[in-house]
Amino acid sequence: MEAKKTRAKGGGRKPLPIEDRAKNVSVRLTPAQYEKFLTLGGIAWLRHQIEIAEPTD
Repeated sequence: MEAKKTRAKGGGRKPLPIEDRAKNVSVRLTPAQYEKFLTLGGIAWLRHQIEIAEPTD
């Protein structure tokens, strides 16, 4: 029987700092809004829009 391969303890990727970790969020869109979102470029478009947006007070 072949021995099971195991990883060395602590041998994985180190965790990111809390401020750099991604968050999972949900957004509700109508089917028409979702199609437009995909047409605009989907998540890549959304991330770009967030990066170029100027925060307001």
